[in-house]
Amino acid sequence: MSAEASDSEAAVTGAGERWAPVGAVANPEDERGGQSPAGRGGAPAGEEAEMATRLRRLEDEHEQLHSSLLALTSHFAQVQFRLKQIVHGQDEEQDRDSMLRELEEFAFRGCPHVLGCRAPHALQNSSEREKMERLEAQREKQKELIIQLKTQLDDLERFAYQEGSYDSLPQSVVMERQRVIIDELIKKLDVNLNEDIGNLTPEELRQRVDAAIAQIVNPVRVKEQLVEQLKTQIRDLEMFINFIQDEVGNPLLSDRGSGQQSRSDGPKPRGHGGVKQ
Repeated sequence: MSAEASDSEAAVTGAGERWAPVGAVANPEDERGGQSPAGRGGAPAGEEAEMATRLRRLEDEHEQLHSSLLALTSHFAQVQFRLKQIVHGQDEEQDRDSMLRELEEFAFRGCPHVLGCRAPHALQNSSEREKMERLEAQREKQKELIIQLKTQLDDLERFAYQEGSYDSLPQSVVMERQRVIIDELIKKLDVNLNEDIGNLTPEELRQRVDAAIAQIVNPVRVKEQLVEQLKTQIRDLEMFINFIQDEVGNPLLSDRGSGQQSRSDGPKPRGHGGVKQ
């Protein structure tokens, strides 16, 4: 009787509840609460952090391998390019020897390291001194990389221009000729822009150049205006001299003047002769 009563009470109390499926946890909160704190978050969190660290390390290694392969391929392509330039070039024997020496020097030169500023998380656990040393080393590597890439690009442009597959002049040749023109203009204008050219804006550079040109052009303009004024004064003086000469040297004007003088003097003797004593 007691068992039947308890079953009936359980049925009555659970009539309004929805039972969980067979095999499911009756109460998830009780199941989670029964675990120890160490079992709940200790081992899985540590394993997750370790997996994240390993994954990041593998990504860095993959990126480094990819970058190294790219640098090695580029270096080998440059060696092939220089060899082709020496073989197919029409230079003299002396130039060919110098190019071979340059090729030997380039072939034994190290490949550029293109991951100079990557992996910033590697500096998090370092001291300030180590960070500064690594940053300085990265800057030096970046400078070397820029120089090597510029050299390779210049060699490629020169070879393509010599072969006829590149229409315009190489950028280094254009910049060299522009530099010659700029140096000559600086000498003629007596202006120095090399010291603070990196700190000036394009508008400030334009103003400096205009001021330097004005120092040369303005005196010339003043001289030209002075010459024009002198020419005008000389023309006016010539016209005045011609007018004076015409007034003095015209015979009609001189005869007319003498006739007027005789008529004015004629009646006076007749007036004195008509008076009788």
